[in-house]
Amino acid sequence: NINYNNNQEHKEIQAKIGKKHPSLSTKELQYCVYFLNKLSSKEIAIIENITPASVRVFKNRIKNKLNLDGNTNLEDYLSKI
Repeated sequence: NINYNNNQEHKEIQAKIGKKHPSLSTKELQYCVYFLNKLSSKEIAIIENITPASVRVFKNRIKNKLNLDGNTNLEDYLSKI
């Protein structure tokens, strides 16, 4: 099991995204790292000890905060930051 919270590279990614989108919470920035690493909702749910449906709620909330429409792929958008 990878420790996503203490990885320096992940912290740098979170800082970069957070600088561009300061409205995102620390938890939402953590989920951005999961999405960038192409983890499935099921994998994220296991790491966070929540349901896959809760992961999808986080994803939708993040997309709303970033003003992305339903057709925009969140991973693609984040990878360009």
